[in-house]
Formats: sequence, C-alpha cells, structure tokens
Amino acid sequence: LLFRAHWLSALLAKCPWSGKGFVAIKDWVTEFAGYARAVGGQRLQLLLQFLLSIFIWGLFPTKLVFLVRPFGIRGSFLALVATTLASYLIAMVGIFPGGLGSFEVAMSSMLMVLGLTAEQSLTVSFSFRFVTFWFVVFVCLVIVVLDSLWQHQTAVRLDK
Repeated sequence: LLFRAHWLSALLAKCPWSGKGFVAIKDWVTEFAGYARAVGGQRLQLLLQFLLSIFIWGLFPTKLVFLVRPFGIRGSFLALVATTLASYLIAMVGIFPGGLGSFEVAMSSMLMVLGLTAEQSLTVSFSFRFVTFWFVVFVCLVIVVLDSLWQHQTAVRLDK
C-alpha cells in the first residue's frame, strides 16, 4: 500500500461521496500518495535504509548472546534471534506503552526454555531492556531538560 497509494487515491477520486469526513480522508490519501511516490523514487536510499535496519536489528540478538554467555548457555544464535524478535513482537501488541512488562516476561520465559533459571533470565531481560530502552529514554530526558533550561536562559537574556 505504501508504494501503491496512488491507486487508492485514484479509486477514492472516482467515488461520488462528498461528505466532509470522506473528503478529508480522500485529501489525506492524495497527499500521502504524493509523498509515497517521492520516497519510492529514491530506490538507492530505500535500499540503504533497509540494509541499515537489518544491521541494527542484527545487533539486538548479538547483544543477547553476550548477556547469556556468562550463564553458560551456548544456545544457537538462531534461538536467540527468535527470542529477541518474538519478545519485541509481543511487546508491540501489548497493552502498555513500550510493551512495559510484556517484553520482559516474554524474553524471560523464552530464556528459561533455553536453560536459564528464572533469576538469570530476569537479570538478562532487565539488562537487555535497560540498555536498549530505558537508557535511551533517560538520555533523551536529560537532553530535553537541558534544552529546556538553555531555552529558558536564552529567553531571559533576550528579555533584558
């Protein structure tokens, strides 16, 4: 649908409905189709983005390998890839923002199947989640606070 949005836009243009909500949706789809066409025309950029995402998502299971290694688990890399990706998938469907809790429970459960104790799997899950989620949230929070303070100081200086 992303790169065929113009088809949907043309289909909506042929519809006889003229209600306010329908027109708003039709206009949004038309605008989206224009942006999608512009993005779709940059094939090399899309390929590079795709390769970069594969590389980044490949780092997550690699990190899990390093986290479980001290516990003597020599599970296959594929099992750890499946554990990582399934945990993220479960977290995306969760009720809480960011998959809070569901990610940790899913990863801990799968790590226990691979041979870790409950304590070990929780330690690994929380460590994994801290590095990939909470640390980033904390750094962003610090940046937002510092930026806000800087903006406030700049505004105070301009007022004087």
